[in-house]
Amino acid sequence: MRKPIAIRRQHAIAAHPVFQALNREPAAPAELASIQAGELLALDDLARGVATERATQDLIDMLLTAGALGRMGIGPEVLPLLGGALGLALRLHAGPKPARLEGPGLALLRQVRDLHDQQRRIASRAELVRAGLEAMGQLAAATRRAAGSSTSTTR
Repeated sequence: MRKPIAIRRQHAIAAHPVFQALNREPAAPAELASIQAGELLALDDLARGVATERATQDLIDMLLTAGALGRMGIGPEVLPLLGGALGLALRLHAGPKPARLEGPGLALLRQVRDLHDQQRRIASRAELVRAGLEAMGQLAAATRRAAGSSTSTTR
């Protein structure tokens, strides 16, 4: 006969103090600096008329992440601006390269980037990761929808 196995007590990982501390930890400044530099370069490339597909993709990623953070309650003032900014960025991404943008469209993207910069300063690392994952999911869903609609029109 086997010896009875003692059942270990299960603890919720979310209740662990180390896990809670990591969730409240701000994002690393070096990580944020490289992301911010990419966004600023993309906006500068748009203003100079040399924006590539990568630059427009960086802007779309920024806008989707800003929207996810806004819906989470972090900087919700960005939400009213997102509709126009995201439509503009998607048109630039689908249009001819190199892309150029000036005037109110560029000002709108810069305003959203400034608000998103404030969101990043407020959000914890875990919230930024959650928002980034939500943005990736939205992008993947939009890509699947676009692929589905293009295949249905070619049949």
